Formats: sequence, C-alpha cells, structure tokens
Amino acid sequence: MKQLLLLPIVALLFASCSQDIETNTPGFQAKQNDTLLFRAIDARAFYNDQGNLIINGSTDIESMSFTIGLLNQASEGLASGNVGGNVASFEDVDGNVFSTAGSGGVGKIQIRTNSDNSINATFDFTGVRNGRTMTFSQGVMYKVPIVAPFDPDADDDDAGIPDSFTARVNTVSFNPTVIA
Repeated sequence: MKQLLLLPIVALLFASCSQDIETNTPGFQAKQNDTLLFRAIDARAFYNDQGNLIINGSTDIESMSFTIGLLNQASEGLASGNVGGNVASFEDVDGNVFSTAGSGGVGKIQIRTNSDNSINATFDFTGVRNGRTMTFSQGVMYKVPIVAPFDPDADDDDAGIPDSFTARVNTVSFNPTVIA
C-alpha cells in the first residue's frame, strides 16, 4: 500500500516541474575554470565616446566586461597588443580583476549584431592577475541589448542619454550597471 500512495505524489512532482519554464533573455553565461558557471543576472551593451562596444554582464557579486574596438562581426582576438584593442575582464567577489590586457591573457569573441539592436556572441578567454589565471570557456551571450547606440552626429551629446558613470581601473574599463 505504501507504494500506491507514493506513486501519485511522484507523478504530481514530475507534472508540476514541467510547468515551471524559465527564460534567460538576455542571456550571458560561461563555464568558469571548467567547474563553475558564471551566469549574469544583468547584461547590457553600449558604445562609449570612443566608439568602442562595451558589453557587461554581472551577478550580485561578480562582473564580466568586454571592450571591443573594431567590430566586424567576425572572430575577434582578446589579448594585449591586438589591433582593435579588444579586452575581456572578470572581477571576482573580492574585487580582483583578471584581464586579457596583461601578459599571458588570451581569448576570442565572435559577435553578431541583431536587427532588434541587441547582440549575440560566443567567447572564450583566459584572464591574468599577478601570475594567476582565470579561464572562461563555452561563453554565450544571447539578445544582450545595446542600450545607448553611438551617434557621432548628435548635436547635443547629453540629450536623451541617461546618467552614466565609467572609469578605467588598471587599464580595464569599469562600467557599473546601477548608478545611484
């Protein structure tokens, strides 16, 4: 009799699980050091004053950022000394920044701009900090919105652009997602 009582409960659990569908748009995630999953809860992209595409993904305690100097929708290198100035960086919970800008940092990103003013991308990179490395593989971005397109012909640079704050910390762009 105990088996008969348990079967309906198990069936109910499986049935209820199939009703919980979660979407991840925009999506921004990567495998960290082949064991952990970095999954951003906020992801956005924008063009800075120099025309670079800045892509940010963040959790409550970590963030990942890409600065892309030349965007030709092909595979871009992410290492110090590359032609476009493309850099990837990761800031951990302790504020340590691992970047491809330093010696030993390498990676690649392939970006596609969508017609709805968003981007899709795949990426892999190894960031370096004081001889230590952090590796990200199987990275994917999906429908990350470009929030403030670059317009070099705008008459008033401040018209219609929300408040912003950017900084460069040890040659790595810092672009907060929340400004108070």
